[in-house]
Amino acid sequence: MDKDIRLVSMDLDGTLFQRNGLPSAYTKDVLRRLREHGILVMINSGRPIFSVRQRVGEGLYDYVSTRNGQEIFDEKNHTSWANAVLSEKDVRELFDLCLQYPVMFNCFYEDHTVLGCARKYQPAALLVRKAMNHRWKIRREEQSLLYHRFEDTGIQGAAKICVAGLHHTLKKMDQKLDQARFHGVFVGLQWYEVMAAGVSKGKALRQVMEKEGLTRQQCIAIGDGENDLDMLAASGYGLAMSNGMDALKKASDEVIGSNEEDGAAHWLEEHLLK
Repeated sequence: MDKDIRLVSMDLDGTLFQRNGLPSAYTKDVLRRLREHGILVMINSGRPIFSVRQRVGEGLYDYVSTRNGQEIFDEKNHTSWANAVLSEKDVRELFDLCLQYPVMFNCFYEDHTVLGCARKYQPAALLVRKAMNHRWKIRREEQSLLYHRFEDTGIQGAAKICVAGLHHTLKKMDQKLDQARFHGVFVGLQWYEVMAAGVSKGKALRQVMEKEGLTRQQCIAIGDGENDLDMLAASGYGLAMSNGMDALKKASDEVIGSNEEDGAAHWLEEHLLK
């Protein structure tokens, strides 16, 4: 690992966040101290910006990459830029693909969340929703209606599509994805997300490094899911949480403590703040 570390890029859920979906006071203190030491902090998450700001708080990071790299916010200069989004045609195609399987899916459109499932799979989808309520409860109670037809949604585009289901079912969907147009990643064994081709946490990290004039050797990345693979690949040193997915741990330079143990914060304090 290069000792001249200038940027740390970190995932939230399963990484900085504990089981309650929040960072501990200790983790927040480490983020604050990193910035005081002149190290840039980048949050690189699948969450939307309002959720990051609400759950992490302000003044603890310099950049935020949201929705797996679809939009990047420069918190220092109060500016942002966006990468490709899914078009109405893209969302329609993905909606129809999801309807072929016993899964539940959602997408962010404008200021609300649209949930859908095939009518014949609705009982199973409702069980999935109940089991994963902490993830689906994005904003107020707007997801009470399940859509069974794309035409009823009014969607004209989306940042990403999230799909929940059994792992072997999601793998089948992944195999049918048009890789030239879409980028699909596993956030967990039962959680799959699809963005426009070229959108990724790794691309967002490379954009920030270029903006700051940094090399990959000056960057560390920390994550837990397969959607963090290209983020780790873009960095000079990649860390995987011990609670992370096997593919990420195999691709990392080092496996550290779990999110429940504040593994990321402890590693950062030990290696960058002493």
